[in-house]
Amino acid sequence: MLEVVVAVIVDALGRILISRRGEHTHLAGYWEFPGGKVEAGESLTEALSRELYEELGIQIQTVSPFCQIKHHYPQKTVRLNVFYVTRWQGSPHGREGQPLQWSQYQALSTLPFPEANTEIIRRLSLPQEMAITPEKFASRMQWAELFRATQVQLAAGIKLFQLRLPDLSEADFSEVGMEMKTIIAPSGGLLFANWNGVSQYPAWADGVHLTSSALMRLSGLASHKVEGQWAGASCHNVQELERAVDMALDYVLISPVRQTPSHPGAVNLGWENFKALSDQCWLPSFALGGVMREDRALAIESGAYGVAGISGFWH
Repeated sequence: MLEVVVAVIVDALGRILISRRGEHTHLAGYWEFPGGKVEAGESLTEALSRELYEELGIQIQTVSPFCQIKHHYPQKTVRLNVFYVTRWQGSPHGREGQPLQWSQYQALSTLPFPEANTEIIRRLSLPQEMAITPEKFASRMQWAELFRATQVQLAAGIKLFQLRLPDLSEADFSEVGMEMKTIIAPSGGLLFANWNGVSQYPAWADGVHLTSSALMRLSGLASHKVEGQWAGASCHNVQELERAVDMALDYVLISPVRQTPSHPGAVNLGWENFKALSDQCWLPSFALGGVMREDRALAIESGAYGVAGISGFWH
């Protein structure tokens, strides 16, 4: 299997750097993410540093694992080791004569990319802020307030919601979820349903979020998932992160970063330990636990893809 390193390089405006393959090369004219083959004796990060310097003339400073994708071509199998790069030294330029372009992620799907890059582009469509519903909305009397608050969140730019109301019956959970989805869907937002692996599977949602106990208990999601549905999980340690990778989930929430009112006795990770965990996980990770929307830059600097929160989001 051919090992390849790939960089998703993101600037302060959220744009992603891509390059176009030259004439007389395989898939000439196609766009791609910078990177290349891992040479003998190199670690993945060493290969990434070398490739980005050779191709773009930059030295990476802040980098974290993003995903691993195995792709089978007729002639060979490649594994793309994809890294998320948010800080570097130097000004990127095509040192090998290749055209470069900064693009918003929405534009990537309109450009020709090699087939192996399709999953990278899909994952980059995942919003970077996740609002998780507070349990105060569990009462049917509070649902109207939940729907109004959701509209406020949408107006503020939140596009990703996790419905987490564990005290509701399955019927009520489905009812409030389907109503909430009708509010979110017109704006292009996503609604994920928190799932414990025991209750009825929420096929109506855009994605399913596994509790940590469900993550460790389930043998897989293939028999449950609807095609195109996202899937993620809550993780607190290396074992849970490894399980999430083995199950080929799309993302993880790593918590708790800070003290939270809902878990006053929990041992907090802090940003340093969060980064240590995130750096061991080949999935986009969200920082959770006492985290605010304003912490997104700090979270990304600490290896996160984005931030998630309850009280910090539903003011």
